[in-house]
Amino acid sequence: MDRNHLYRYCEHCEEFISARTFLRHKEAYYDDHTRIWSKDCQSVPSTSEDEGDDGGAIQLNSGSDNSEGLSDDEMDNSTAELQATEDCLEVEVDDGEVWEGVNVSEIEGRFSSFVAQMTTIFPTSIIGLHSCLNVNSNDFRRLVSCPKCHTLYEFEKCFVDKAKMIPKVCSFSKFPNHPHRSRRQHCGSQLLRAVVTKDGDHKFYPLKVYCYKPLIESLQTLLSKPGVLNSCEHWRERKIPKDTLCDIYDGKIWEEFQYVNGSAFLAAPHNIGLMMNVDWFTPFKHTPYSVGAVYLSVMNLPRSKRFLKENMILFGLIPGPNEPPLNINSYLEPLVEELKVLWSEGMVINMPDNPGQQVHLKAGLLCVACDIPAARKVCGFLGHMAKLGCSKCTKEFHINCETGHACFGCFDDGEDESPLRNESDHREQADLASMQTTQAARDRIESQYGSRFTALMLLEYFDCVRFHIVDPMHNLFLGTAKHIMKNVWLDDIEPIIPKRFHAMMQEKVDKCETPSSMGRIPHKIASSFSSFTADQWKTWTMVFSMYALHGVLEQEHLECWYLFVQACNILVSPMLKIHDAMEGHKLLLQFCKQFQRLYGKDKVTPNMHMHMHILNCILDYGPVYAFWLFSFERYNGILGSYRTNNRSIEVQLMRHFVQEMEIGKLHIRDENYTAHSIVQELDQTAAVVGTLNDMLAQNSNSHLEIQTASRLPACEVNRMIWHCLEPYDLVM
Repeated sequence: MDRNHLYRYCEHCEEFISARTFLRHKEAYYDDHTRIWSKDCQSVPSTSEDEGDDGGAIQLNSGSDNSEGLSDDEMDNSTAELQATEDCLEVEVDDGEVWEGVNVSEIEGRFSSFVAQMTTIFPTSIIGLHSCLNVNSNDFRRLVSCPKCHTLYEFEKCFVDKAKMIPKVCSFSKFPNHPHRSRRQHCGSQLLRAVVTKDGDHKFYPLKVYCYKPLIESLQTLLSKPGVLNSCEHWRERKIPKDTLCDIYDGKIWEEFQYVNGSAFLAAPHNIGLMMNVDWFTPFKHTPYSVGAVYLSVMNLPRSKRFLKENMILFGLIPGPNEPPLNINSYLEPLVEELKVLWSEGMVINMPDNPGQQVHLKAGLLCVACDIPAARKVCGFLGHMAKLGCSKCTKEFHINCETGHACFGCFDDGEDESPLRNESDHREQADLASMQTTQAARDRIESQYGSRFTALMLLEYFDCVRFHIVDPMHNLFLGTAKHIMKNVWLDDIEPIIPKRFHAMMQEKVDKCETPSSMGRIPHKIASSFSSFTADQWKTWTMVFSMYALHGVLEQEHLECWYLFVQACNILVSPMLKIHDAMEGHKLLLQFCKQFQRLYGKDKVTPNMHMHMHILNCILDYGPVYAFWLFSFERYNGILGSYRTNNRSIEVQLMRHFVQEMEIGKLHIRDENYTAHSIVQELDQTAAVVGTLNDMLAQNSNSHLEIQTASRLPACEVNRMIWHCLEPYDLVM
């Protein structure tokens, strides 16, 4: 790099000048003892490089090597210092502009000289910044997915002859032992598409890509953050009154997994339990394209930290545009293989608070939190419209001969007497179904028992029946509350609440004054409750509904609804007693019976049957705040908000999320400082200390130090940045 292209800010001239001139001015006008620049001395002639500067902007000429006025020793020292500065900074100014057309003098005019000098050191693009910070947005793996059967392949294995670039088709056979040879054929779907480049070359790209980030790598990154591993041990210090449920640690599952087969699991230090969520979302507003996300969270973390973005693990993105119809076993297989290793062998974590010390820990999947359709696909059950459509019990739903749909009523027949499913029978029935050699035989066995095989059965400790929960968000609010309001009381044919009352209910709600912590007040009641979110249904049900419906509904309808509201207020609580949970269960049962009597069995939904299993989920996992899906649904919105170019959607979404997680590693250790306070103090410090180069030359107290878990980049530019920014102790 030409030395004449290096500029430094001079306090005497109050503008950027060449580095050689800056050294001469510093010798003439700068007092090393007082660290003050003087403007009273006689001006030192500037070199030809600085002549003709207009308004402080940097102008370059042919750049002659002006060295008049310097002795040989001074010249040698100046050249050495200049070269050292060049090697460190490597700042090249082009056409008098720095940072994409921002004039350096304009920056200096708005901020301090310290900040202005920093603009010549930091990268000038986002890509350059990510490179300096070692942010790798492609730090995940990709597998080719068959568009028809969802079988996964590595890209290198998708060719018959890779040298000749001959792609192959899907070789999966669903029934390889079918008695008829013609039914043993392979899937045969195309895996890759050919693209002809401008040069006439052929390149192949997958039709569908499954992106996933290995679980062990994600856990090592998460648990290596300062304070996370210690936070995972805080639950051992809790003191909770007897028969009180405050968090997931008070449930039966957590207690039963303290010791497994006589060996300590959760009772042993640092071992962790995992919660998984699988859900689908649409990344586009007006396009029917659905992408599946597989999330995991660490159950050991306190509830206040468990679902924070920096503590959430996005394992994989299931490619769209449609959901897999019956199961997602192929997409769960990479996760299951890692879970088996974590259960049997464990992994090693470097202690962030004690460098050089390592911790060996194990992990297990102890909870699957999904809505009803996803829970059926993940845990191996038939859909909720099947004859044995309940994943918790063996109750048979009789088919209505007139409509052809299952009847979910019969609460008066003793709902609590339905026998619960057990894991051993579920595994046997699923294995029996998977052993069938024809589709008809498999369908018959699955319909008979309501079970099918899932990849999670390969985990010896996993209980498909108990380990999946009934989500209160979907079940109570998006399910029953929404169904009653929109499909029963506001029915288009025989509405119980006429439209003339809608505006009156809205007016009553608008007059209420509620604390901000209660959430958004429903504002679409007048338009027949259109586009209500889950949180709005919750607020409407538990807070406003009884007041708004008073005088609108007949007494018997209002009494039925009051039973449901009472049950929700008891069960949907951050903490509750076991006897309170049982009381809420009784109220739900009374509500279901009253609803069936008032509106008939045909109006009873699968969600109302699943109300009867919420109690067992609370006893197993604690209050609903510990496992409901409000937190996971938030991340669907985050992923759906990322911008893409409508090509390789899953890859781009994964890049965005991984990039944010990588940047999230850079955090402020001292909670007393914020980003605003950092900039403010840097601005104040510049007036006393001087420019960034002065700070380095004087070896002053550091102002911001960035440390990396791995080795620092070799570039000396980064070394200077890390050294000059110190007191806030940013950690990557």
